Amino acid sequence: QNKIAQASRLVLQGKTLANREVEKSIKNKEKYNIEQSKKDAENAIPIFLEALDIASDFAPAWFELGNAYYELNKYKDAIR
Repeated sequence: QNKIAQASRLVLQGKTLANREVEKSIKNKEKYNIEQSKKDAENAIPIFLEALDIASDFAPAWFELGNAYYELNKYKDAIR
């Protein structure tokens, strides 16, 4: 149970980071910066991997990791 709680916190942290540019552009009515979004996704990947190190069967971490790879056009990694 503790592992799932730890992994959940990490996934939330990574998801917040990965979605930062989208949230910013909506909140401030600014143009979406795809390059910044890719950097955010790249920075979120190690967080999702850390969550999976803690709880390797935690589906939300796998889902968000796949989304981050997809954002980076790393489709084979996203499928894996």
